[in-house]
Order: sequence, then structure tokens, then C-alpha cells
Amino acid sequence: MEIPAAPIGDENDLEEPPTGADTYPTGADVQVRVSVNTNLDDTARGDSVLMLLTDLANAVGDGDASHVPLSVSVVAPKKEADRIGERAQAAGGTASSTELD
Repeated sequence: MEIPAAPIGDENDLEEPPTGADTYPTGADVQVRVSVNTNLDDTARGDSVLMLLTDLANAVGDGDASHVPLSVSVVAPKKEADRIGERAQAAGGTASSTELD
């Protein structure tokens, strides 16, 4: 199931992403590194983070990504942290958690 990607930035300034065989060379893989450390109290910022994660999920789900060296840290309730840890282990990774005061 594909999660639809949402627009980035102001809706009025959006350009459609390039399409077609001439746009990008075929077979050219690029490694992209992303670093985000932000508070999710701001709805717009939270939406942007969700869209980033959605695009990552779509790249994996659509078979476009060929390798994933992934490291994520998130502050969440224990129940969610446990579930995320279980998902990490199912994916062949490891997980650890630290209780915060």
C-alpha cells in the first residue's frame, strides 16, 4: 500500500516533480543523507516530518531504494517505543530505549 506524498512548502509555489525518461539518468543511484532534530508541537513541522517519512516508506515499498542504513531516535510513549523496537528487530535491526524523566 502506497502512502501518498504531500506537497512540500507553499501550495502556490509548487512545481510538479520532473517525470519522463529524459529527466534522470537511468541506473544512477544516489545516497541521500537526512538529519532532522525537531519538536513536533508545530503542526506544519510535524506534517513535514510525516511527509519525509512517507517518502522514505514509498521508496522502500515501491522498490526504488536498494539499501537502507537507517538510524532513528524518537521520543514516544513506552507502548509505541516497544512496538517500534519490535518492528526494528523484525527488519533485522536492533533497538534500545531510555526512559525519560
